[in-house]
Amino acid sequence: MNNEHEWVEDFYRQALAENRPDKLVLLDLTEQMESLSKENPDQRLALCERGHTLATQFNEPWWSAFFGFWKCEILLYQKHDPEAALRVAAALVVETRGAGFRAFPYRVAIHLNFIAAYFKIDPIGYAPQIRAALENSEMEWDQYPSFYLLYWQLRTRFLTALDNPEAVEIGWQHFGHACHYHATQDNGSSHYVIYALVDLLNALHRFDRTQARRQVVELAEMGADLSRRDANERLNAIFTMWRAVGARFSRNESEAKRFYRLAQQKQAALSPPRNATFPIALVFHEAGGEGELALAICDEAIEVARSRAHWFEAASYGSRKCEILRGLNRPWQSEAAPLREVAAHLPSQEYWEEKLRDWQRMDESGE
Repeated sequence: MNNEHEWVEDFYRQALAENRPDKLVLLDLTEQMESLSKENPDQRLALCERGHTLATQFNEPWWSAFFGFWKCEILLYQKHDPEAALRVAAALVVETRGAGFRAFPYRVAIHLNFIAAYFKIDPIGYAPQIRAALENSEMEWDQYPSFYLLYWQLRTRFLTALDNPEAVEIGWQHFGHACHYHATQDNGSSHYVIYALVDLLNALHRFDRTQARRQVVELAEMGADLSRRDANERLNAIFTMWRAVGARFSRNESEAKRFYRLAQQKQAALSPPRNATFPIALVFHEAGGEGELALAICDEAIEVARSRAHWFEAASYGSRKCEILRGLNRPWQSEAAPLREVAAHLPSQEYWEEKLRDWQRMDESGE
């Protein structure tokens, strides 16, 4: 197959040839689901369930797996429920192992969602599983360009989560692949560039502050423009906050504060979880030496994460809060218990415990 959609065209022709127009309802359901706004995940899930049921009745295993893929996708990225998504993805990985699925294009996408679900739950605790899945020699990641870009996205994010500076190089490669894909497609491909920009900006700030200061204004403006044209309000809020950071790096405080307020307004208008700009807001306040405001962002982010049982996110912000307090030469020990509480839900629990021990040792040695 030349692309991931060719099998759908083959199915359409075969259904007509077999005088089975009733099967075309699967195409109708797909179109209905894709036409619905991403702000309506429950309606989209209902269409997936109906499609899965009908595909099973029609004995169309590829369609059954296809609707399963979309169910996982919606749970991951619209419902923000990675635990539920992982259960769906794990079942689909097993289901699509057989020879009958060897040529099924979405088999690759299912594996990518399987990795993404592990990543969203706990990229450190599930690092061995994620690494093994990314290195799976049976997966022809580059067979379908759009799925290949998702593979690069996960590699960039995984390396960033593991504090591996190689994330910068992989991030630039991801961005290059996304720009090439965007340039060679007629439409509908700008969101791959947008996500590549998000990951690249995060990696640059994490591992190469000098390059980040040089690049952030240009990259953030590009992301803001593309996300606006793509009508992706969540990512537009993210890039608006990065523009605030860029203005602060350029010592244009009036613009920095204007973009910051605008990013906050955009985040407030989003559907839950309203947490898109928190990581970049911390960068903004860090650049301005605004420790108290950074602590307030941490508190708000922790509250949102805990309310949705996003334990890794809550632990990350709890850890960041401890680091900020230490940087301000203020007691941080009262934050240890809340951090331990959320970390207890994670496979990476010992990782967070080791952080607490390190801070205690540094305090005792006067570091």
